[in-house]
Amino acid sequence: MKILIDARCVRAGRTGVGYATEEMMRALDGAGASVHEISALTLDPQEWNPALTRIALRKVTVDYESHPAGEIYENLKLTRLMQRERIDVFWGPAFLVPWVPTKAKKVVTVHDVTMFSHPKAYPSRFARYMRQAVRQSVRAADAVICPSRHAAEELERLLPRKARKVCVVPQAASPFFSPGSGEEELPAGLDRPYLLAIGAGDPRKNPEGMYAVLEQMNQLAPGRFQFVVVGGKGGGPKSPGVIRLDRVDRAILRRLYRNAALYVSASVAEGFGLPLLEAMACGCPVAASDIPAHREVGGTAAIYFNPEQPVEAARKIGDLVGDDAQLGRFREEGFRQSARFHWEKSADLLMEVFESLGMEPGA
Repeated sequence: MKILIDARCVRAGRTGVGYATEEMMRALDGAGASVHEISALTLDPQEWNPALTRIALRKVTVDYESHPAGEIYENLKLTRLMQRERIDVFWGPAFLVPWVPTKAKKVVTVHDVTMFSHPKAYPSRFARYMRQAVRQSVRAADAVICPSRHAAEELERLLPRKARKVCVVPQAASPFFSPGSGEEELPAGLDRPYLLAIGAGDPRKNPEGMYAVLEQMNQLAPGRFQFVVVGGKGGGPKSPGVIRLDRVDRAILRRLYRNAALYVSASVAEGFGLPLLEAMACGCPVAASDIPAHREVGGTAAIYFNPEQPVEAARKIGDLVGDDAQLGRFREEGFRQSARFHWEKSADLLMEVFESLGMEPGA
């Protein structure tokens, strides 16, 4: 079977979708690629370091974020390539597949539906485009992948006629995220103990709610903790003890997880909640907003709070960080919870989808 993957989201400055695609492809580079012929589109082969061993990279120059050049490439040149190369299955891991009919079976990953449920989190034109793109891609796809049961159920409610196509393939923390062997050097200006939050520049991460909880924490325990907020430099209230960092690379992020007293997520909408697993894999206890995706991913290894009730949330978090025995229990349970998710298992599930489509008539 010949499989083609659109891996153009694995790029410099990539977001969570790009990292998830890279991890999945590295897992597919094992047994699946030894049985089937797999190739992938990439904007920059140098982004693949270490290099893939079995999946062949095809360099392309057209970015899917370029409009209308991206749509023209996706629905004309790419489909011709698929026909010429006799591709059996095409996977679009970043919300998009060609909308026009193709002989190749098409699989699209829809990571979340926040462009429908929380459109104000995006620039208005981009939200409109993404709603159209998701509808068209789901309509054109032969199978739809979601990272969680919650994301799948939301998509099924929005597009009920397509429910039979939807499969759940979970994500996982990269093996890169692991516990450290001791205290590590922190970025300048940071001191232990600190609480860690990520994504303050993204409205879906609910920065206002997060800052409200942190402010209450500061009132309950003045000067006890620093609050390290990644992705929110220059934003938010000028609260004492709050250290804001721009986006950081993965090596620094791992260091921040490893040395934090607690990771705090106040998100109002998630398709999966990968940072919870990353924090747990690094030995960092987790407190998360009580939303379905967080419950599905975090299980009993996290405490949950309502960010709309910052006083109660701050007390709950304060009780946890003040109890070393509880922190230790959540740290150990976090290791077990993160270990329940494996990219290799997820790659096997995805390959099952590919193989089921590849055996259908006309594939």
